[in-house]
Amino acid sequence: MGEQESIEDILAELRAENSGKPCQYNVLADLNPTRQRQTPLEALLQKVKEEMFTPSPLTLEIVSQASSPRSHSLINYELQQVATDIAKERQRQGQAKRQEQEKLATEWLAQLDWLSGEGIWFEKFARNYRSNLEAAIAYLFGE
Repeated sequence: MGEQESIEDILAELRAENSGKPCQYNVLADLNPTRQRQTPLEALLQKVKEEMFTPSPLTLEIVSQASSPRSHSLINYELQQVATDIAKERQRQGQAKRQEQEKLATEWLAQLDWLSGEGIWFEKFARNYRSNLEAAIAYLFGE
């Protein structure tokens, strides 16, 4: 090997430098100082922000209950904000979907021949709904 140190020598040196430190030594973590400082909650928050992970409401609840209110209050706040933003976006998407369904159902109703077999059947079907539009949505989209 000559002047080059062996891997065993390097590891022994690193262990000696870090003996007595309370946490486990991780060479890769030392190479990336930002990751070394991140707690698991911070890492999860970073993934959420980078849209690499969309937490379920259950995941957010577990994470918020598992963290200490004092030490992780900012993370909890940010996770709650992300959860709120996700809920608002899902609601917006649901409203947009509903509007599209209403539009298509209205068009379908306008073209329905009420004297045809389908029209007569639909009239009986619609009796179980508040309106023909609600019935058409249920019939066309299975809702």
